[in-house]
Amino acid sequence: MGGLAGLPFTGKTGWGAFSSHVPKNDGNIVVLFAPHVGISEEGVVGSIHRDGLEEISHACGPAISALDALKKDRKAGDMLNGYLDNQMDIIKHLLQPHVDDIVKAPNEQVALVFKMYDIILKFLEDIIHLDW
Repeated sequence: MGGLAGLPFTGKTGWGAFSSHVPKNDGNIVVLFAPHVGISEEGVVGSIHRDGLEEISHACGPAISALDALKKDRKAGDMLNGYLDNQMDIIKHLLQPHVDDIVKAPNEQVALVFKMYDIILKFLEDIIHLDW
């Protein structure tokens, strides 16, 4: 069900397809979710040193990039790149109402992670149903 920034981009259709394969009498589904976040060895949230790479990189890159774009232009969440980048468009759209709160937080990266958790939870609550 996953996609960029930990969002279940498969949506209602994907949940329906996925859940239709679960045995009716004794089947179960376990949904585990979390925002994608890196924490460096120095404790910096949003950064991580990946094996095989020389430079420290961002994690979650898409969430950080979306927030950066929205900080520069609060209407960036309205700009749609279309089907070629729809996951990033959705991340921007979902983050857009929360930019001020994230920017005002004592640690922007930590606030971003917690907001992404809230966004993913709401996304899941809107697509998951128990009548499978």
